Amino acid sequence: MATSRKEIFFEPTTRQVYDLVLEVSDKVDRLDSHFQQVSTAFPTNDLNKPDYDGHRQSHNKINRAEENVEGYKQDITKKALWVVVVYIAGLVSTFGINLFNKLGA
Repeated sequence: MATSRKEIFFEPTTRQVYDLVLEVSDKVDRLDSHFQQVSTAFPTNDLNKPDYDGHRQSHNKINRAEENVEGYKQDITKKALWVVVVYIAGLVSTFGINLFNKLGA
């Protein structure tokens, strides 16, 4: 498939290459600085390096613990509701028996 436009390629000048290298170098320096700053948020391992995996594992443990606590809360709530239901059923049945005895007597 032929195109009617011709591609024109200009060789960059030495100054353009130099400016590009400086720009890339500056960006790499900023990225490295940002990475170093972010790395300070992580605990250090025995090699005194940021422990990224240990940090992730710590979050996993915390999440599992929260799930367990939530499960306990739900179990306690269910049991408390059953106690209330049984208590109310007992009151209703006691009231019904007393009413039946009064009406029957």
